[in-house]
Amino acid sequence: MEKFSPSSIKKLASIGCGVSNLSFLYSCTLSDNITIDLFEKEKRISGRASTRKRNGYIYDLGANYISSSSESIKDLLENKLNKDDLITIDKWIYPFDKDNKISFTKTQETNKHNRLTKYNYKYGINTISSLLLKHAVLPHNLNFSSLVTSISQVDNNRWELFSTNDTSLGTYDYITFGIPVPQIASIFANSKFNSDNDKEYYVRELQAVEYKPVYSVAVAFEPKIEMDFYALINSDREHDISWVSVETEKKGRTSGEKENFVMFIVQMSENFSKDCFNLATESINKRVIEKLKALLPQLNEDNVKVSYVDSKLWKYALPKKGISSELIQKLNERNIFILGDSLLGKGRVDGSILTGFELHNYLKRNSLI
Repeated sequence: MEKFSPSSIKKLASIGCGVSNLSFLYSCTLSDNITIDLFEKEKRISGRASTRKRNGYIYDLGANYISSSSESIKDLLENKLNKDDLITIDKWIYPFDKDNKISFTKTQETNKHNRLTKYNYKYGINTISSLLLKHAVLPHNLNFSSLVTSISQVDNNRWELFSTNDTSLGTYDYITFGIPVPQIASIFANSKFNSDNDKEYYVRELQAVEYKPVYSVAVAFEPKIEMDFYALINSDREHDISWVSVETEKKGRTSGEKENFVMFIVQMSENFSKDCFNLATESINKRVIEKLKALLPQLNEDNVKVSYVDSKLWKYALPKKGISSELIQKLNERNIFILGDSLLGKGRVDGSILTGFELHNYLKRNSLI
C-alpha cells in the first residue's frame, strides 16, 4: 500500500533553475509527498553561477567561487556531492584604491577575504548546479525555455502558472521563486489575485527592492603572465573596477585548447555598469581593458597582447537589500516562497544554497510536505 494517495501528493512549481531552487530539489527525499516541476527561461541551469566555454576557454563570468563558514556547505562540497572535479584557489585577494594602488600587505583587514577556503570546479562553477541536479532523488520535470509571465490564484492556497500568450503551465499547491526580485515583481504585476489590495501590496514591496547591475568582462592576454594574487577588490568604492580575478589561478581548471595565456574576470562598479545599458559592447570592452591596464601596468608591455574578450551585463546582479520579513510571511501564508539572493539581500552562492535547505526544513517542520 502506498504511503500517500495520489490526491494527497502536493505539486510544487520552481521558477528558475539557479542554485537555490536546485538545492531545495536536492534536499527533497522519496518520502516527501510532493512532485516538482522546474521552469527555466534559458536553455541552461545555474543562473549567475555561470560558466562559459568558448573559443577554447572555460571561465566563470558571474560568481567566481564558493566559500562559506557553514559546516553544512563544506560537508556538501567535500563529502555529499561528487568531489572529483572540486578545486581550491590558494592565492590571496588584496585591496586596491581609486588611484590604482594595490596593498599586498597581509593584515587582519585583508585576511577577511582570505580566511575561508575558496572552492570551484575543474569545468566551471556551474558544476555545482549540475551536481545538485544529478544527486536529486525525487522525480522531477525540468522545463527549459519556459518563461513564466504570470500566476493566477485558483483558491486561497493554489496557483495556476501561465507562460507567453496565456499558455497554462499547470496548477500548483506551492511556488518557489529562485529569480531576482524585479522579475518576480513583473510576474506579480501581470497576475490575478483574489484581493486587489494584496496584489498592490506585493508588487509595491517587491518593486522597492533595488539591484546593482554588474558589467562583467573576461579578457585573455598572451603570453602567460604569473600573478602574485588571485583577485583584487576595490576598497574605497571609487574606482570604475570593483573586482578583478585571475581565472587562470584556478589550479586544476582545464582551459580547453588554450595554454599560453592569462585570463582576468573584470567586474565593473554600479555606476559604470549603469552607463553600459545603451553603449556598444566593443567600445565598453575597450574602456574596461584600458582601466585594467592602468591597474596592472605589466599588461602594457609590448609583447603582451589581448587574445580574447567576452562580456555580459548582469542587469540584476546583486540586491541592495533583502525582502521584508512581513512580505515573506504574507507570501508564505499563500504557499509562495522566495529563495536565493532575493531572500538574502546579497549575492552569495553558499547563502543561496542554504535557503533551499532551509525551505525544505520549513515545509517538513510544518507538515506541508
